[in-house]
Amino acid sequence: GDNGSGKSTLLKLIAGILPCHQGTILSQEPIYLVPQDFTPYLSSTVADVLQVSDKLTALHEIFKGNVDVANFEILGDDWELEERIQYEMKKWGLSDIALDTPLAELSGGEKTKVFLVGLTLNKPGIVLMDEPTNHLDYASRTLLYDWLKQTNSSVLVVSHDRELLNTISGILELSSLGLKYYSGNFEAYKEQKEI
Repeated sequence: GDNGSGKSTLLKLIAGILPCHQGTILSQEPIYLVPQDFTPYLSSTVADVLQVSDKLTALHEIFKGNVDVANFEILGDDWELEERIQYEMKKWGLSDIALDTPLAELSGGEKTKVFLVGLTLNKPGIVLMDEPTNHLDYASRTLLYDWLKQTNSSVLVVSHDRELLNTISGILELSSLGLKYYSGNFEAYKEQKEI
């Protein structure tokens, strides 16, 4: 869709960030958003964005000897959470960033990568991405392309990155007439448009 056609607004509606004026959006799966605009998250810590703060607190309480049932319920079976976080942070080039760091202190690329770490940590069923490659270096883009090729999640991406658009299996074109679906990647979409 053209700039200003409502792509980011559509993602915000689906994610529940903006209210619908009419109708309802229902999802039986949690929805995970990798935003383009980080403003609402700037006061959050890295752990908050990763959605692991409560689990880490419960894990540390258990290690201190607090065997309150609530801690075990919050943690579930995620006993290797810290190791998983370290692995994902290292994979995305963020191993030097502490989990209590406010998102506001990070660069644009680091902010995006924190959301991508959360994506790979939480393995959501539905993923929304708004221009996810804007601030990423080539190595991080490659990691994202590889993730897209192997994920079982339903993914809706807003992007102008043609390499990214060529990794996906369908294109939705947004215009004043609504959404139109084209099967195949971006190259297939261009061919269908020319026809």
